[in-house]
Amino acid sequence: MVQVSLKLRVLQEWMEIIHFFIQENNAFFIATRQTITYNQTQSICPTALADKSFCNDQNKTLCKTDEPTSSTFGFFTGNCVPSKENEAIKVCEMNGWCPEELSDSIDYKINENDLRKFTVFLKTMISFTLLKKNLRNIQDDTDFRCRFDGTSKTSDCPIIPISYILDRLNTNKTALLLEGGLIEIRQDWICNFDVNPKKCTPKYDFSLLQSGDDKQSPGINYRFAQKYRENGVDYRTLTKVYGLRFVVSITGKGGQFNIVNLFLAIGSGIGFMVIAGIVCDAILMYVHRSRETYRRGKFSICEVDNDGMRAQILEHSHA
Repeated sequence: MVQVSLKLRVLQEWMEIIHFFIQENNAFFIATRQTITYNQTQSICPTALADKSFCNDQNKTLCKTDEPTSSTFGFFTGNCVPSKENEAIKVCEMNGWCPEELSDSIDYKINENDLRKFTVFLKTMISFTLLKKNLRNIQDDTDFRCRFDGTSKTSDCPIIPISYILDRLNTNKTALLLEGGLIEIRQDWICNFDVNPKKCTPKYDFSLLQSGDDKQSPGINYRFAQKYRENGVDYRTLTKVYGLRFVVSITGKGGQFNIVNLFLAIGSGIGFMVIAGIVCDAILMYVHRSRETYRRGKFSICEVDNDGMRAQILEHSHA
């Protein structure tokens, strides 16, 4: 079970613009950038230059009527019109929510220094069911003024600065904040329950699962729309949010001495030794190519007269 809370200190104008924190099951999301397209309506407009749907009056190959645009934001009308971003360039016209997201949007970005001041408060619990032990990373004597820094002095601190996590990642930080990324916070418990269980504290490891400079599919982002009606016309404000998605995973391994298990292990070992002797003996007597020599060395063969009083040892050797 994982509970995550985030303590933030950000600029007031940023807080008014963006929903900066989203909590999920065993994960949370911090938005670092958002693109907002205001007052979209269902109409006809030029596609964005980023779609690369270029054309001219003689060549409208890419503008096939009713074909979806490369961004899948609408369908081509078959017309070639000047771009809204640069009228000197002609692009295919589309029918959909206009203006298109990439052609008329406003970008908001978080300040990296503000992001580095964020802290993550992790509340976790792990259960060792076979040993009937439950551990939490929060103790009665936990000092909540602490900040985790990877040293032994703060190994039991549940508050981790975002700056510490970012510094552990070997990636392009600028691209990570612009495009977003997927980061794993791995908590590993290695416990010896023969000593005080409260002395068992988790170890942390941070790894980047999805970077912001991935050429095929960079970063992490979400879209959501706010729709409204004004003077009988349907409008929407489209928001695309980029950010850091943190996934928390917990692993553990615990052990405790048990006298019953010790004797079971000793008994099993002795049993295996006996079985091993029987198996080896059977192989040497019936399978091995020198089995006749082994038999002569293992057994003594003798003859007894009819009265049973006299025995002549015909062959005798010791194994």
